[in-house]
Amino acid sequence: MLFLRKMDWYMELGMLIIMIIAIPMLLFYSSLTGLFIPGIIQLVSASLNTTTFMHHGFKREIKKFWLFTSINLPGFLIGAYLMNGEQTHFFLILLLAGVTIISIYYLFIYKKLITSLELRNELAGFTKS
Repeated sequence: MLFLRKMDWYMELGMLIIMIIAIPMLLFYSSLTGLFIPGIIQLVSASLNTTTFMHHGFKREIKKFWLFTSINLPGFLIGAYLMNGEQTHFFLILLLAGVTIISIYYLFIYKKLITSLELRNELAGFTKS
């Protein structure tokens, strides 16, 4: 299971890099629908890993992630729907910055979880022998 978590973490990192590269193009040349797939992948990953975060001492961190996501996501969807002016453009840029920060925060706490699980597995093997 740890291998799958590491693979998921690297996939999340790749999606973040793609998202950062794609934001300028999608913001000015499209309707931001290209960010839908990386966002959904991250939300699915976070929802599948929430119980693991809670059981391994990262309850506060994952609650912050879901709080920030629940605040930012509706604003992002409303701003993308109403995209038709300078104020909306500025609003979307702020929300995109928020989405990027949330993605980086999730990668950070996910890496802490993976490191914690690796250490736990290593110590479990050490105490058995």
